[in-house]
Formats: sequence, C-alpha cells, structure tokens
Amino acid sequence: MPNARCFVLENNWRSHPDIVELANRLLTGMSRRRIRKEMVPGWEMSGDRAVVGPQLAETEAAEAEWVAAEIESLLAAGRNPQDIAILYRYNRYASLVEEALFRRGIKCLTTNPDSTMVPDEVADIMAFLRLVMDPDGPKARESFERVCQLRTKEVDPRLFNTIASFAEANNLSFLKAVEIYSEAVADQSCQDLEQLVRIIRTMNHENLPPAETIALLKRTQRLSEYYKAVKVPPGVNYEPMRKLTQLEEEARKFKTVGDFVRSQTSPKVAEGQAEPLVFILSLHESKGKEFPVVFLTGMAEGLFPSETASDPEEERRLCYLGMTRAKDMLYVSYPGKFNDVVLAPSRFLLETMQDATPRPVSVNAPTQMPTPTPSPTSTSTNLSKPAVSETQTAAHSAQQEAALRAQQEAALRAQQEAALRAQQEAALRAQQEAALRAQQEAALKAQQEAALRAQQEAALRAQQEAALKAQQEAALKAQQEAALRAQQEAALRAQQEAALKAQQEAALKAQQEAALRAQQEAALRAQQEAALRVQQEAAQREAALRAQQEAELRAQQEAALRAQQEAALRAQQEAALRAQQEAALRAQQEAELRAQQEALKMQEASVRAQQEAALRAQQEAALRAQQEAALRAQQEAALRAQQEAALRAQQEAALRAQQEAALKAQQEAALNEEAAKEEAARKAKMEELQRAQQEEEQRLREQSESGKKGKKGKKAQAREEEKVNASDVRDVAIGLPPQSTPQAESAFSMPPAAQADASEDAFWQSVNSFSGGEIKPGGKAGVPPGVTAPIPQPDIPVYSPVSEPQVAQTRPAQELCPGCSEPLDPGSRFCGECGFRLETKIISCHLCGAPQEGDAKFCGECGSKLHDNKAAPAAPDAGSPLSTYEGYLSGQKPSQAGWVTRLKKIVE
Repeated sequence: MPNARCFVLENNWRSHPDIVELANRLLTGMSRRRIRKEMVPGWEMSGDRAVVGPQLAETEAAEAEWVAAEIESLLAAGRNPQDIAILYRYNRYASLVEEALFRRGIKCLTTNPDSTMVPDEVADIMAFLRLVMDPDGPKARESFERVCQLRTKEVDPRLFNTIASFAEANNLSFLKAVEIYSEAVADQSCQDLEQLVRIIRTMNHENLPPAETIALLKRTQRLSEYYKAVKVPPGVNYEPMRKLTQLEEEARKFKTVGDFVRSQTSPKVAEGQAEPLVFILSLHESKGKEFPVVFLTGMAEGLFPSETASDPEEERRLCYLGMTRAKDMLYVSYPGKFNDVVLAPSRFLLETMQDATPRPVSVNAPTQMPTPTPSPTSTSTNLSKPAVSETQTAAHSAQQEAALRAQQEAALRAQQEAALRAQQEAALRAQQEAALRAQQEAALKAQQEAALRAQQEAALRAQQEAALKAQQEAALKAQQEAALRAQQEAALRAQQEAALKAQQEAALKAQQEAALRAQQEAALRAQQEAALRVQQEAAQREAALRAQQEAELRAQQEAALRAQQEAALRAQQEAALRAQQEAALRAQQEAELRAQQEALKMQEASVRAQQEAALRAQQEAALRAQQEAALRAQQEAALRAQQEAALRAQQEAALRAQQEAALKAQQEAALNEEAAKEEAARKAKMEELQRAQQEEEQRLREQSESGKKGKKGKKAQAREEEKVNASDVRDVAIGLPPQSTPQAESAFSMPPAAQADASEDAFWQSVNSFSGGEIKPGGKAGVPPGVTAPIPQPDIPVYSPVSEPQVAQTRPAQELCPGCSEPLDPGSRFCGECGFRLETKIISCHLCGAPQEGDAKFCGECGSKLHDNKAAPAAPDAGSPLSTYEGYLSGQKPSQAGWVTRLKKIVE
C-alpha cells in the first residue's frame, strides 16, 4: 500500500521503569528485528526496587519452596491472590510450585495436564447435598457427574452426553432422563446410575438432617475405601476422611440440607464471581495478560532457553513476553541443579541483569519486598507540562549531573560486561570440563563393561558347575521338599480352616450389625410416625371445633344469603358455560400448535441425526488416520531398533575378534618362550651327558692301559652288541639323539670284554640319571617257533683273549630289542616279544621323549615341532618272506599309546 503510514508504539504504560529497562536490554541481543524501537516507560522512575533477583536455589524443589514462601509473605502483606502469577517454561515447574503452594495452604489455578492434587472431599459431599436439596435443578448434571466419579470409574462420559441430549429434546430434568433412559436400555452402567438416582430421591423425600445424610452417604458410597485408595503426591500430608469428619460435625448445627448448603456457599460464588486464586501459567498462556506481581522461574541454561528449541530468537521473545507481563514487581529465580545436573545461569540473565550475582534463596527468611508503587493516573499530564519555574543555572547543573551520571553508567556497564565475559568463560570452561569428564566416564564404562563381561563369563561357568552340582543334589532336595510340602499342606489346611471360621464369624457379625441397624431405623421411623400421628390428631380436633363454629355461623347467615347465592349460582353457571366453550376452543388451538411443534421437533431430530452421522464419519476417518500414522511410527521405530541392534552386534563381534586375536598372539608368544627355555635346558643336559660320556671313556681307556684282560665269551660279545643297540633305545625312551659307536676307534685300543663292560656301565648310568632309579635289562626272548627270520644278520668280528693271538673271528652277535630290551635271535628283523621292526628307526620327541610316527611334523603329546623327520621305508612286496613274517606279527604291533606304555614299563 503506497499511502500506508507506520505508527510505532514506544510508550509502555503497564510496567515499572526498571522492568522496561530490563526488557530493553534483552532486545538488544536480538539479531533479527523487523522494527527497531526502544520502549520508553510511561510513568516516572521511583526509588522502589521493582526487580527481585536473580535468586539461586540449590534444586528445582528448593526454588518452588522459595516461590511459595515469597507468595505467602505477599499475601500476608495484603496482596490479592489474583494479582500474583507464576510463569514457567518447563512443564515440571507447574507441578512443583502447585505442590509447594498446597503445603502452605495457598489455593492456585493451573492448566498443567500433569497436575497432581489431593481429592477435594468437601466439594464431593457438597455436590451430593445439592442433588438431595434440588434433584431436578439446573446444576443437577454437574453435581451428578461428580458424584458418579466417587461411585464408579467405569462410566463412559459419552453416556452423560447422550442422556443430556435426550433430556433437552424431551424437556426433562437430567435425573428424570436418567430414570427413563435406564428403563429403556439394558446396560449395567445405566442400572448403576438408576440406583444412585433412587438413593438421591429417597433422601429428598425423607428430608433427613444434613449430618444424617452425610453419614448415610459415607455408608452407601464407601467413601472411606475410595479416599484411602487415592495416591497423593510425595511430600503432601493428606489424611483421608479428616475434612469430611469436620464437615459432618459442622452440619449438626443445621436442621435441613438446604440451610446447610446455603451456609457453605460463599457470597461471591453464589453471585457467580470466581474465588481469588494464584495463577500458574506457561509463557505461551500468558500472552495478552498482565499481573502486578510476576514470578519468572527456571531461568537456567538448558531450561530457558530450552535445549530442544530450534530457534533461539523465539526463546528470547518468550523471555521478553514473560518480563513485560509484570506491572509492579518481577521476581527472577533459577536452580543450580535440575535432575541432579549442574546448570549455569541463563544467557538472558547475564545479558539483562546489571547485578548478575546470584543470591542464595532462604525459605524461612523470604526476600524483603519492595513497596509497590502504582502508576499515577496523571503521569502523561505531568510529563507534558513544561518546567517554567526552572532557571538557566538549574538547567546547566542538571546537564552536568546528567553527564556525570552518563560517565558513571558507562563505567558501570564496562564492569558489568567484564564480569559477564568472565562468567561466560567460566561457563564455557565448565562445559568443556564436563565434556572431558563425560569422555573419561565413557572410556571407564567401556573398561568396566569388558571386565563385567569377563566376570559374567566366569559367573556363567560357575553357574554351569553349580547347575551340575545342583543336579547331583536334586535327589536329596526332592526328598526334603516332599517332606516340606507335606508339612506346608498340613499348615495350609489348618490356615484355610481358620480363615473359613473367621469368614463365617465375620459374616455372622455383619448380619447381626445389619439387623441391629434395621431395628434402629425401624424404631426411628416408628417414633417419627407416632409424632406425625399425634400432630394429625391435634389438627383434626382443631378442625372439628372450627367446623362446629363455622356451621353455627353459616346457619345464621344461610337465610339471608340464599337469594344472593342463587343469583350468584346462576351467574356462575353462565360463566362456566362460557368458560367451557372458550376452553374447548383453546384446546383445539393448543392441539394444532402442539402438532406443529412435534413435526418441527421431528425435523430437527432428523437434521441432528444427519449431522451426528456426518460428525461420526469425520471422527472415524481422523481416528483411522491417527492409528495408521501411529502404526507407521511404530514400524519405523522397530526397524531403527533392529538396525541399531545389528550394528551393535557387528561392532561387538569385531571387538571380540580383535581381543581373541590379541589373546592368541600372547599365548603363542608365551608358548614360544617356554619352548625356547625348554630347548636351552635340554641342550644344557645334553652337554652335561656328553661330558660324562667323555669322562667315562677316558676312565675306560686308562683301565685298558693298566693291562686288565680276560677271556671273551658269548656273554661278553652279547654285551658288546647290547651297547650298540642301547644307543637306539636311549634315543627312543629318553629322547636323546643317537650317539655314534666308537667301534673303529676302540676295537684295537682295548680288549673286547673291557670295552663291553665299560659301554654297558656308561649306558645304564645315563639311563639312571634321567629315570631317577635303577634299570636292569630283561630276560631272553626270541622268534616264536616255526617262524624263521627271512633276512640273515651280517657277521660281527669277535676277538680272542689277550693271551691268544689277535685274530678276528666271525660269529653271529646276539642283539637286544630297542622296544622291550629282550635278546633277539641272529638275523631277526622283528622282535618276537613286542613286534618291534629293527630296520626302522623310531623318531622320538626332543622335549618329552614320546615316540612319533615317521612322517609326523609335530609331537602328538606336547605339540612341539619335530626335527630330523624321515619317511618310513617302503612296505615289502606281497608274497615275500618278509611280508609273510610281518603279516604274522601285524596283530602284535603296538600303537603310539602302546609304545608309551611299554617305554614307561622299561623306565619303571
């Protein structure tokens, strides 16, 4: 619009100048302002302080108690409750402040849906008494619905709407409509309502005193059970039936229910005026309202502005709205902790308050109230009048004072800005420290969870073991439980019998009490009827006396008045005839009018039915849409939960795989270290054994040089051969590497007998050093009869004694089996005792000494890696003597476990 003009309203005629200045400082922080304006107070500055705070409370509950204490002091000073309003941004403050006010006996009005209050016993009973006083009155529906809430919780609110529509359509009272509707509809809820209406009408007809009516209501409606089952807010002192008992005592002063109800109704409520209450409103609900005293609560960072708010500018506008609702006084407070979380002051406080230092609250000693100064009525007139009496000197001094004040205010603002910056930096540091603590706590929680998992696994193993033990002990416990069950069943039977007896006695007492009550009520009714009869007889007597007197008077006047009566009778007959004619005409007209009205009502009923059907269709469509939206939201939430669960499972699996890999690496490293240590120990033992053998050989050489010589027989030759085979046995049983036999070196340096003795002693000493005992060779054993060795054994040179010439003789030498140490026949390839194959070398483990397979790479006993593994020789051809001999001994070949058993027997 090109010719439009903009008028800016800059004068604030509502709030105190201090409050206006506070609001202006808040607006300076806005980044987006459509119209730049500075609000100017409409009335003069006064010396009274209008802004109280900011008040720092320890928790949100302490802040609510401080607000209640301040309001109590304001009411004690003469303030009207309607002049006070409590504004909040966070919904929980409504319940907290409401409970604090209730504990101090201050009535309030709140629209918070989460409000929790104790039941109003007095209002419930007064609603019932109003029904008894006037069952068909205009407020019967409101009172009847309140009484029904005491009787049952299952009444559908739509039922009341239906009955009300029926009553309005047929021009009936609400209770009468309930009676007719209950007769037409066979529903349990309607039957309960009809029974309640019957009780109300019975009390109305009997016209009992109010105290007796309240007592009867307590018995019939079971009010004691209802009020005792009500859950009240924590910290609220509520004694069920206490107020009801006091109301009953007060009702004994009145004779009728109507008098008592009129005495309890205040003049303001009777005239339709509202009872003065303190207002508890949200900031959005306070738009367009004003109050002389306003409490602005929850001014902490995260609460106001809210941490969930998407637009900070909108939060600033809400704060400006809350501040400008106050006319005379503005109280500002915030909690130091909310839900056990430390909070900093709101940024709005830091920007607006000149003195932003928080003052700790004290519930016992409320803040000193400033004296409210109402806005003058003639302020605008005083502002517009010029100061004619001021001189130029006074104007100059005023200018100097204004300049000085401006300098002081600038210095003060600089100090305030510095303090504000310091507070903001401190708040930022606190936030950073909190974030760091949160990270540390998260890491600690992760460690604790890992430890907890390990503990849980250990606990699971312990539980499994315990379950195994429990299974073993189950039989014993079953017997004990059987005996215990028998005892418990006997005790239960005794308890049931005792309970049955107690129930019978209680039922008998209840019957006796009911009979006694019926007798008392009958006696009371009889007394009332007797008194009524006496009154009726007295009235009849008085009526008879009056009739006699009137008869005498009439007899005297009949003679004079008969003529007049006849004339009057004729006139009456004529008038009656005329009246009958007029009545018939009126009846016809009324019948026609009623027919028209009924037709109109039927049309209205059909229109209403159509409108209700359309409305129901719309409601059902909206309900279906809401249900579909809720179902979609649930499905999406379930899908998100599944995806998150799958992601967590993947992360946990990856973490477990990493942990298992690290654990395996540690175990392998530890195993390698142990293997290295064992290898070093084995090498040390081998070196010691080699030193011992060298010393023994040196000793044998010295003995041979001393000239000890003897005859060599078959036994000496067998021992010499046994020394050769002993090295192989030592390789198998003990796990030492095979030692080379120095036959070429010692054959010509010493006699064969001394050589055989020395070799045998060295062998058994080395075996005893490892086994810790004394081992002797076994007896003789050969090839079973009937089986001959297919391959002959090559001859071994045998030397004669020293006295004879040194001529080598060839004769077969007797060998010992490396497996069982039994002597073997010459030329044998297998041991007849254990089936050991002589031409195959048995590989033993270098750590534990256990025999191994020919192609084995790792020890089957200890798991160590083997050295010098050689493949087994090829199997003999089928049909050869060697194959026949091996087939005979195939059933006697020992396995690996058999070898270990046999070697242990040899060592033992």
